[in-house]
Amino acid sequence: MLDEDMLKILLREKRLAIQEEYAKLERSREELREAYLRLLSNLSPEEILDILQEDNGAVPQEPVQHVILLGDAFTTQVEMKNWAAEELSKKVVIAVDGSQILTTGEFTIPLGFVQAGAFWTEYTPEKGLYGKDFRSDIFVGSTATEEREQSEPLHEMGVNMRRLAKEIDLALETIEKFRKRGVKAYLLLDGSIIFRFLNHASEEVKQAMCGDLVRLLHACEEKAIPVAGYVDHSFAKDITATLEKLLKKSYDIKVSDIAVVGPALGEVGFGARTSVFRLKHDFLSRYYSEYANDMCFFYQKLHSGPPVRIEFPKWICDAEAVQDLARVVAAQAIIGDGYPYVLLRAHETAFLESANRDRFNTIVTWFLSEECKIPIRETVKAKMKRLSII
Repeated sequence: MLDEDMLKILLREKRLAIQEEYAKLERSREELREAYLRLLSNLSPEEILDILQEDNGAVPQEPVQHVILLGDAFTTQVEMKNWAAEELSKKVVIAVDGSQILTTGEFTIPLGFVQAGAFWTEYTPEKGLYGKDFRSDIFVGSTATEEREQSEPLHEMGVNMRRLAKEIDLALETIEKFRKRGVKAYLLLDGSIIFRFLNHASEEVKQAMCGDLVRLLHACEEKAIPVAGYVDHSFAKDITATLEKLLKKSYDIKVSDIAVVGPALGEVGFGARTSVFRLKHDFLSRYYSEYANDMCFFYQKLHSGPPVRIEFPKWICDAEAVQDLARVVAAQAIIGDGYPYVLLRAHETAFLESANRDRFNTIVTWFLSEECKIPIRETVKAKMKRLSII
């Protein structure tokens, strides 16, 4: 139980330190904001790469501007909704998401259940046509674990790896369906498509998950279907890493990109975006094959919070389709009241609620004990939690 009075005492003791750290952070942010346009706009990509050398950072893929407007102005919600409907007309927007269940200590053998869900909207001049699909699978024993942890307990990353593979397979099936019909389609994924979060995962997981993603990126490029990862609140520090290098300065507290570009985008309002940047990162060099130097991003203002980050392969820039992608994402955000509509619906399609998880545990318990004659144990901790709820 939290002792709130003690917490307040501790915070008051640190009041001065908190205020000083905040002031230092604000000075760092302001310095980087000022350098953002002053430095980046006067250097070529080649010059920036030469300055970065072996370090990670972001390299401008198009001329750095203060902001890039959506190209349309709105005064009412009705105007925004009408614009979104017109922008999406004769297009299909697809989203894919996934969910998983991992077995707990109550089961004597590792089990993992994954579910991928796809949702799409086909916008005709008359109305929007909706569709959805999902794929599920269960993994047993070593197939549910990482190579380095094939015993117990079940390792979550092994199931994440298999869930992503299921999502990619479903995405490929779905985009192929619309490619055959010759419909202009876009694919949105919920979250970053730059898997830096795998830094501490095993080599097996890194190779498998990045390999699956590259497989999707390649298919989308081959079929000319723009694909993008939507990151609602990014903590990435790619632009600021480049700025630190240009300023020849390292800050105590690392400043995120959105803290630098956010104020300018907020002043202009809905739909405004930054210039496109190409990511230079050693993780991409090791695991992204032909896309090692071809992953890009921009930040875009789509709701009342900080700008979102949109990540995509460089071929979309080469095809001069970046602004088209920005408009489609903005239109989806309007329909979804601040979050892309198809991503919301894909999440609902794939998501396994607590009731589903309880039912899963009940069925697996029955199957293991009755059908397989495998004893099921209940830990003391789990038993006490269950009894305390009752």
